[in-house]
Amino acid sequence: MKTYQRLALVLATLLAPALPGFAEDTAPSTPTSLAETIALGEPIYIRRCQECHGAKGGGFVGPKLSGNQRLANAEFVIRQITNGSADMPAFGKRLTPEELLAVGTYVRNSWDNSFGAFTE
Repeated sequence: MKTYQRLALVLATLLAPALPGFAEDTAPSTPTSLAETIALGEPIYIRRCQECHGAKGGGFVGPKLSGNQRLANAEFVIRQITNGSADMPAFGKRLTPEELLAVGTYVRNSWDNSFGAFTE
């Protein structure tokens, strides 16, 4: 199991009992296709990432994401979003596991990028 998958599983397990009225059949639905995941990630990117990485991923304060080959490494992407780096804030405590994966998928598949969904 990959790091980002373990993170999502651990967080879901820890947070589920704390959610009022949580039941298996009332859990939030997860995106089932790449297109749905990208659609979920786009508004997160606009709200949280666009200011530094640009509306079209061209970079500004943050590095250029459009055509960035480092995004091919899924573990790098999730680690970067979750933990941040020197100039990038960590979003691991600001986003749900689903949102982390969605915004990562959006970045990996927008502009000149076509790296697909996160897989094992």
